[in-house]
Amino acid sequence: MDSVILLEAIERSFKIKISDEEAVNIFTVEELYACVISKLGSNESNDCMTNRAFYRMRQALIYLTNLPKSEIAPSTSMESLIELRDRVKVWKYLSRYTGLRLPNLVRPTWMESAIVLIFLSLMLLGMVLIFFGMWWVLVLSFLFLILAYKFTENYAVCFPEYCSTFGDTVKVILSMNFGKILADKGTWNQRDAWTALQFIFFVEVGVLPEEVKKEARICADLGLD
Repeated sequence: MDSVILLEAIERSFKIKISDEEAVNIFTVEELYACVISKLGSNESNDCMTNRAFYRMRQALIYLTNLPKSEIAPSTSMESLIELRDRVKVWKYLSRYTGLRLPNLVRPTWMESAIVLIFLSLMLLGMVLIFFGMWWVLVLSFLFLILAYKFTENYAVCFPEYCSTFGDTVKVILSMNFGKILADKGTWNQRDAWTALQFIFFVEVGVLPEEVKKEARICADLGLD
């Protein structure tokens, strides 16, 4: 399942298609990377796509928040860039202004933990009570999970952990929009393609970028199923 999610994210980001025949012959990260770059065309250059994404996002932030350029650097904390009370609105406008997909804002960690804990507790209780014919407790646990996420949508105002700084956020945005940014100017380079692939692994299946090495086997070493 992880492999399917990963391939779908890669196809969506790079705007390519990896056939089933190609996918079954990919075992290592290097083979996956080679497959991706083989589909990007011949317009390879030294032009840095990460810089393109950085300046595009910075220009949008300056326009929407009136922050001075000097306060928007790769190391700048995202929490300090966009105030909490304006975050949802600014984040939505940033996506529209840049034409790029942005990572979703998330609920506070304590809220996510509380929802999962209550759900698991209800599940455990339901598994015990099912022997007494009280199967409805299991249904109740899933109903709780659906309603909890539905009614806490407005509290999703935090940046995901992989977007703690502006620089990291730009890398994530590049990994989500590589094909879009490529189409806008028509050139790409292998360094940025590799960074984008690493962050897709990180965002979609939780593998840290430094663990995504070319020699790593996708299933055996990185734990994808």
